[in-house]
Amino acid sequence: MDDAEYIPVIKTVIEGVSKGMIGSTPTEQETIKRKLYEYSRGLYLEVWLSDGEEGEDIEKAKADGEATFDYIYKNEKHPRWN
Repeated sequence: MDDAEYIPVIKTVIEGVSKGMIGSTPTEQETIKRKLYEYSRGLYLEVWLSDGEEGEDIEKAKADGEATFDYIYKNEKHPRWN
């Protein structure tokens, strides 16, 4: 599954779980949403970095992976970096 397909599915699950928390406050819903987002982003970055090239700058690769995940999560499509 392509990232542009996978990440929106993760977004749908996160939003569904947070909204489905019956009896919870909006603050509690946002907290669980944020934690699930951060967890999912962390797992994505693990794979992103493990697929990187040898000798690659790890900090730059991490920043690129975070930016890609964030962009796809928000826009549900691949970024077009210039």
